[in-house]
Amino acid sequence: METREKPPTRRLFFALCPDAALRQALRRLLRKALPRGAGRPVPLDNLHVTLVFLGQVDEEAAGCAMRAGDDVRCPPFRLVLDHLHHWPRPRILWLGPRHTPPQLFTLVGDLRQRLQPCGISLDARPYQAHMTVMRKVGASPAPREVPPLAWDVTRFSLMESVSEEGGVRYHERHSWSLREGA
Repeated sequence: METREKPPTRRLFFALCPDAALRQALRRLLRKALPRGAGRPVPLDNLHVTLVFLGQVDEEAAGCAMRAGDDVRCPPFRLVLDHLHHWPRPRILWLGPRHTPPQLFTLVGDLRQRLQPCGISLDARPYQAHMTVMRKVGASPAPREVPPLAWDVTRFSLMESVSEEGGVRYHERHSWSLREGA
């Protein structure tokens, strides 16, 4: 009996990825803001704001996603991370904006629209900008303000989630500069 191998897949998502300077500012902020011993902090190199999660996709869908990224038009914008929240079901603490800039909704909406022909099943829930900063959080800390961290967003990336010996790491497959519409 002949068995057919499944085509290889990759776990992909579009994201905003902080540069080195912002990562260091996040490190300082989170060192003070995160409750000690409450969970497992996310490695600094893995910090990001997910735009659209694609999940496990084959190479054809990955290529379609790359082309979708090529066509996105959104001007650069400022994202202010100033609130720490807890989601009990996934047991995470996340950092996010009190006010989401309209350009971020435009970017996510444009990506989602351009991904439609790719045959990828996307999450239908409303978009919530967030950066997961701690996992496996047992107790439910109350949402609270943190010192605002301003992020001038000028690019977005297609990321791959890769399981490695030390845990999951996120690798940038491609990035695009934000730009006004054509």
